[in-house]
Amino acid sequence: MGISMLEMLDGNMNVRHIVLTMTKLHHFLRANEITQAAFAASVGLNQATVSKICRGQIGVSLATAVLIERQTEGAVPAASLLRSDSARVLPPVDSEAAHEVGRGEAA
Repeated sequence: MGISMLEMLDGNMNVRHIVLTMTKLHHFLRANEITQAAFAASVGLNQATVSKICRGQIGVSLATAVLIERQTEGAVPAASLLRSDSARVLPPVDSEAAHEVGRGEAA
């Protein structure tokens, strides 16, 4: 599940509740003290994009999801990153540009 911000609207279109759920990628980065920037560099993305993935704001292509699964040694399954709705989905990244996951302070 991504950080999906589900807004419950009343009849006047006022936000009543916001529900946040963190993605498996977010939890993986925190647990392993990997910064979003370091992880992003390892999979050929930028930090802002990884942040959006962690918040569930965007989906990724199958190729990128598989690359993230490999970089996390299966801790973040590709299926957990794919979206079935019409949300924005990133194109594949060049897997040859990816390198080892960097370690650093928590993202």
